[in-house]
Amino acid sequence: MAKLRAAIEKKVKFVAGGTIFQCEGTQCVAALPNSRTITLEACKQLSRRFGAIESLGDARRSLSAEKLATCNGSRA
Repeated sequence: MAKLRAAIEKKVKFVAGGTIFQCEGTQCVAALPNSRTITLEACKQLSRRFGAIESLGDARRSLSAEKLATCNGSRA
């Protein structure tokens, strides 16, 4: 799941990290997570589409604060 810093207005399906994310409000949930879902590249893809990402991860692992900062800095 990705937590967005700013809410989006309507439901959106978006492909990032090799899976489909279903996004609504401030959350994007991966339909079928895989090994590329919680990666810097997936974060960058989500960030370019939805703006800054607060967190990206699941119950077992998450993207580090350093990688989140890199991800959010790549939106330019």
